[in-house]
Amino acid sequence: GASVVFLGIGKILLAVFLGKSALTLLDAFPLSVLGVMLAIAGQELATTGFTLLVKSVGDEVDNKYQNEIDIEDPRIMADISKLKSHLLRQNTVIATITAMVIISLGKTHYGALSGWIAHMIYGSGISDVISWYRSHRY
Repeated sequence: GASVVFLGIGKILLAVFLGKSALTLLDAFPLSVLGVMLAIAGQELATTGFTLLVKSVGDEVDNKYQNEIDIEDPRIMADISKLKSHLLRQNTVIATITAMVIISLGKTHYGALSGWIAHMIYGSGISDVISWYRSHRY
């Protein structure tokens, strides 16, 4: 959190106070160094995203079956583990489709739309919409 704020403030100050002379300094960096920095930053971002995806799947299953879980029964724990694995696969596929469309087309709104469509078809989107509709019917 704070590192992003610090980076943003640093860039703003650099642009405001140094202007074109800062551009000359930034142009001095070799493209190979910038490419490696970009690859490492992308890998860190992907790792963080996947970690949050795994955590959200675990939290979703734990919240859904919070009162029903018998930790002593190994069959129930195996079923919960299979459910977590299935949900993780679903969410990973949906996130990958979204990222691939955004990266290949360079249009975030197309990626969001394709992610939503993938969620509706491959994920639990249809059942979520149906349960929402039934709960909001008079």
